[in-house]
Amino acid sequence: MRANLLPAAGVGALMGLLAAHEGSGPGAAVVVGVVGCALVLGMIALKNVFTR
Repeated sequence: MRANLLPAAGVGALMGLLAAHEGSGPGAAVVVGVVGCALVLGMIALKNVFTR
C-alpha cells in the first residue's frame, strides 16, 4: 500500500497545484487534489485485482 501511496499523492498534489494555478480557490484545489489521489489509488487497486 505504501508503494502505491507516493505516486497517487504526487498525482493528487500536481492536480491540486494545477487547479490552484487555473484560478480556483484553495479549498477547491484541495478537493481536486484529494479526489485525484483517490482516483489513482482506485485505478492501481483495480489493476492489482485484474492482473492476478
